[in-house]
Amino acid sequence: MRAIKANQIGLQLTVSIAYLASFGLLIWLLVRVVSQERKAAIWHRISGLDVKLAVGGFVAFYVIEMGLGTLNQLLFNQQQTQNTQTINTLMGSSPWTFYLLAFSATFFIPGD
Repeated sequence: MRAIKANQIGLQLTVSIAYLASFGLLIWLLVRVVSQERKAAIWHRISGLDVKLAVGGFVAFYVIEMGLGTLNQLLFNQQQTQNTQTINTLMGSSPWTFYLLAFSATFFIPGD
């Protein structure tokens, strides 16, 4: 990964805070709307079924991804899609990008 230039730290910090704040605002808004509509608890304990569904979905995602990757290679003679190339470029361009995307993908993706 590239080193961050000293004059870019303030800008990247500001953009990072705005990025995370936008997630916070969206989560607050969605919880408020869903609470008003459902009139029931939004949060619940994680059950064995939840874990099985998460692991099963994870495995299914990779099996499908491998199958589509093979199909992409057979039909179009490409190792990876343009989208994957762009994501790899973004992830390698700055450690801030990598850490923010990893954090938001881990904690802000809706579950149930």
